[in-house]
Amino acid sequence: MQRRFDAILREVFSSLGKSSPRFLLAVSGGVDSMVMAHLFASSSLRPYFAVAHCNFRLRGDESDSDENLVSDWCEANGVRMFVRGFDTEKYAREKGLSVEMAARELRYSFFDGICTGEGYDATVVAHNANDNAETLVLNLLRGTGSKGLAGIKAVSTIPAGSGNIPLVRPLLSFTRQEISRFASENGIRYHEDSTNAESRFKRNRIRNEVFPIFAGINPSFIETFSEETARFAQVNSVADSYFEAVRPRVVEEAGAGELLRIPLAALTADPNWEYVLYRLLEPYGFPSDTISSLTRSVGDPLKYGGRVFCSPAAKAVLSPDRITVVDAGVVLREERPVTVVDGPGEYRFGDVSFRVSVRPWLMGEDRKQPAGTLVFDSRVFPFPFVVRSWNDGDWMVPLGMKGRRKLSDIFSDEKKGILAKGKAGVIVHSGSRVDAILGERIDDSLKVTGTTVMVTEVKVI
Repeated sequence: MQRRFDAILREVFSSLGKSSPRFLLAVSGGVDSMVMAHLFASSSLRPYFAVAHCNFRLRGDESDSDENLVSDWCEANGVRMFVRGFDTEKYAREKGLSVEMAARELRYSFFDGICTGEGYDATVVAHNANDNAETLVLNLLRGTGSKGLAGIKAVSTIPAGSGNIPLVRPLLSFTRQEISRFASENGIRYHEDSTNAESRFKRNRIRNEVFPIFAGINPSFIETFSEETARFAQVNSVADSYFEAVRPRVVEEAGAGELLRIPLAALTADPNWEYVLYRLLEPYGFPSDTISSLTRSVGDPLKYGGRVFCSPAAKAVLSPDRITVVDAGVVLREERPVTVVDGPGEYRFGDVSFRVSVRPWLMGEDRKQPAGTLVFDSRVFPFPFVVRSWNDGDWMVPLGMKGRRKLSDIFSDEKKGILAKGKAGVIVHSGSRVDAILGERIDDSLKVTGTTVMVTEVKVI
């Protein structure tokens, strides 16, 4: 095992681009990390390393015993040790996280801080082939797509850290059985985490209940999974190249405030458009079932146009001709309130303020509508009226024209983006015929004529 490990470590040296990198080993006191520390200490490559230990204070005396075990090993082997205790349960409550996720955030932040502050080139963790197989099954259950099928990477970066500290996993090709046997043969002391026998955590349940069934079907299933994840990683590399080649053809320049704009005609022209759409939306945190629902709706955008699909970070709006992604905090027109105007005064609709006034119409005045101001003949434009978000069926006869036009067509002609359309307010009395688009234009039937005596003005301020 030592020879195989040294060969892997030599490849790690090469990947880091340094002849003598400084490693920080994450050592918990369990069999995997204690064997890893032994392999580093016994390596013919003489790597420079220190040890970091996290005491999450979740198992009382057991947690303290783990810390003492790691401390004793470091002292016996002349290895520098960094240790920190955490109130993990308190952190989980404050952050609204599971205990598992809280511990993950705490330890990786700790490791990142040591590497950055003390000049270590990489953090090394003791994930093995069994961990990789467990991750594969968890990813399948979560629906993480083809990237999840590639399992754990041998070299990545510390998550939620500074973004440039490598995270190395030199034991990925070793099974837990091999590691345990090596520990026994070499007299390596370690502690067994008592919670590993509990199945209340998903990973433990897979390990304790599911994997024994797999082993009954294929005793070498761990090795089989490792081979398959390696193939999936190659498939992902091919898929990445395909996606990067296709992306410029299926994305157009986003409008102001938009994150992404995808024209449906260009998207669906690609034979693998469902996968391309998945990849486009993946960075915005959309769950797989939400993307599946959106994909089905793309098949009939006229029917489902206007539907909003949400993730914690963003919203995807399906229109008859495109998908537009905006920040989760953006308020769309479907979510805007209605403003009732019952007389002269100042009002607000969304983030637009406007003033309503009534005055005499002076003979000889210019009938041209000033920018941002709408002028109505008061005889045909009574109070009260309503300012609301526009609907797909809304229409008007724009000033100076004879035929009716749908607002959606007017906005398309003006090349309004999803945010601009979302902010658009319309003035109505009833029904789908719109009296005006707030701040922009009125219906021809409400214009000033030669017999106009009084006018109602609506001015954006």
